Amino acid sequence: MPDHWTLLIRNALLFDGTGSPPRVEDVAVAGRTIAARGPSLDPSRADRVVDADGQWLMPGLLDIHTHL
Repeated sequence: MPDHWTLLIRNALLFDGTGSPPRVEDVAVAGRTIAARGPSLDPSRADRVVDADGQWLMPGLLDIHTHL
């Protein structure tokens, strides 16, 4: 895991594509790669931090057809 991240997305409702129920997690990105994910990652390790509270995050998934 890289020591430094380009971006940290915090408190997003994460849909990971496995079929598991979504859960609130942080996702760290280093360059163009997901470097870490978990319930509470350290924001001091990131260049940019985005608060995604109340937002959905679906890394690697784009579904443009939804009724929600």
